[in-house]
Amino acid sequence: MTSIEWIWLTAIIAGVVGCMVGWLFGRRSTDGQRKSLALQQSLDSSEQQLQDYKREVQEHFAQTAEAFKQMNETYQSLHQRLADGANTLCGDMEENALLAKTNGRRADDPDAKRQTQLPLEPPLDYAPKKGPADKGVLNEDFGLEKLRT
Repeated sequence: MTSIEWIWLTAIIAGVVGCMVGWLFGRRSTDGQRKSLALQQSLDSSEQQLQDYKREVQEHFAQTAEAFKQMNETYQSLHQRLADGANTLCGDMEENALLAKTNGRRADDPDAKRQTQLPLEPPLDYAPKKGPADKGVLNEDFGLEKLRT
């Protein structure tokens, strides 16, 4: 073999080895790109799920607020209906029951207000005393013994 043949043989072997090395590096970078693409798709999927969840929560609270609003309106309507019915059906009975509780006096009667108030009295001294001359608990000198000199 001549030197030219050795050069060509070396060039061919170097080309084949270079192609194999290039193919291996290309395959590695393709795996990295595949992993990167898979991670990006997973991230996009997770973000979409989060957005869907937020939308569902928002819709749930909006529906709950609407249900409470309707319940409140229904309750107010029911309360108004019961109040109107009570006034229509029991108007005199309710007033008679209130009069019976105030001993026959109307609530707007000024004499009734004056008589229902309790008289104001100072606090009573309920401390046990041995005799009428003893001092009670509310006395300023209670519990203090005077020194005898």
